[in-house]
Amino acid sequence: MLHRSLKRIHVAAQLATFMSIVALSTAANAAAIKICGEAALSPGTKFVNEYVGTTVGLANGHYTLAYSAQSPTGLALPIVGVKWNGHGTVSGYPVESKLNKPNTLTIYTGLMPPQASPGERINVNFQLRNYSNGQLVASATLVVYAVSQDSEWERVWTTAGDTGIESYTKLYPGDFDGDGAEEILGVDAGGWMTLFHFDGNDWQWGWSNYGDPDAGGGIYSYRDQLTVGDFNGDDKDELLGSSPSSTWLTMFHFDGDDWHWGWSNYGNNSAGGGITPYRNRLLAGDFDGDGKDEVLGVANSLIALFNFDSGNWQLGWSNYGNTAAGGGIYPYRNSLRVGQFDDDAKDEVIGLSSWATVFHFDSNDWRWGWSTNGAQNFAGWGYPLESTHRFLIGDIDGDPSDEVLLTDTGASAKWATTFEFAAGSPTWSWSTYGTMPFIDDWSLSSLSDHFFVRAVSGDPKYLFARRSCRDDAAMFAAQ
Repeated sequence: MLHRSLKRIHVAAQLATFMSIVALSTAANAAAIKICGEAALSPGTKFVNEYVGTTVGLANGHYTLAYSAQSPTGLALPIVGVKWNGHGTVSGYPVESKLNKPNTLTIYTGLMPPQASPGERINVNFQLRNYSNGQLVASATLVVYAVSQDSEWERVWTTAGDTGIESYTKLYPGDFDGDGAEEILGVDAGGWMTLFHFDGNDWQWGWSNYGDPDAGGGIYSYRDQLTVGDFNGDDKDELLGSSPSSTWLTMFHFDGDDWHWGWSNYGNNSAGGGITPYRNRLLAGDFDGDGKDEVLGVANSLIALFNFDSGNWQLGWSNYGNTAAGGGIYPYRNSLRVGQFDDDAKDEVIGLSSWATVFHFDSNDWRWGWSTNGAQNFAGWGYPLESTHRFLIGDIDGDPSDEVLLTDTGASAKWATTFEFAAGSPTWSWSTYGTMPFIDDWSLSSLSDHFFVRAVSGDPKYLFARRSCRDDAAMFAAQ
């Protein structure tokens, strides 16, 4: 069991994509201070060598970095110490550097005043100037919020940079060894593929191809399009991989500490009940409640459901090109997400098109469930959703149904909400409404990549997140 008693690490200088770039001198053209998002501190807690951002794009020269701390609400401010390129200063005195490479900017000391109320903030303003003539090169502001000790989310793990899981381009969670906990298969564009498992309160290396694309039965060549699911009912997830350069579709299983071929179409379009034409859009879920995952495939106007039986894929339901079949699921075909929204032990799909609608598979056909019915509101969010919104589905509270985490992304991200359909329609569980825009002490604007993973057998799923402004990752538990 993961130690829930792990203390929150109180200030994360967060990813943002980024801050302002001020008019620059010719000598320092395109220079900038990139701030790694907003930060959060509980009243009375300290900064301890917290990453803030970087200075980038500097031409060869000599520069000074000055800073000042301000409180819009009149908080009595403590001494704040800043390091730039390893050189430290306090009380706002400038710090110098002659280097022009990207340089780390850190707050190495400081305190959120104990009398601060949640929501109050301190603005730490930075100004980068040419040492010789004092000309402004770039400026930026770090906003540090005072937050309550209580949070809906608790950060329970942060990468120490030892395993390198945070640096892999794509991450696929799944229980590939059948131990009840999900592993994460990491894929790197440089040829590496590594399987990580959570053990000893950290993500540890397991299998790896060590950069050999032929290892693991050649699974690396399918790396960009892997569908995770327990297709044969053995309580272990398999990977159904589609090759981007051919019509090959192959299923891999993890056994004996290596990946092995299972079923394959060997490039034959008609194999497996005709599943191959759907290979570029496959969604896995146990839609009929038989204990095995099926795949719902989309290919232009065709939608079909396939199940794996007797060692081969079999065609189950299909709309056969009829756009009115399946309860009207066709208009949603390119925006379907899988989740178990009620407690009937079957997965449903939710379509996020001009309407948001939940479909369930019953009596060998797709049926209409809950829907926005054209309303411009979905769980308190304006609808249709925007391209900057992320829609994550997973069981984060341990009950029989899944929850949804809906978040803003990008530099101006402020909103996040969790809700479930247990009452038949979306019901809020938590929201940043009236609070700060953070998942624990990581700002929403910092979350470049996040998904749910059941890292510990028997536990609910955790939120795994990464920040793009620095090479790190964290995992959060819903409280």
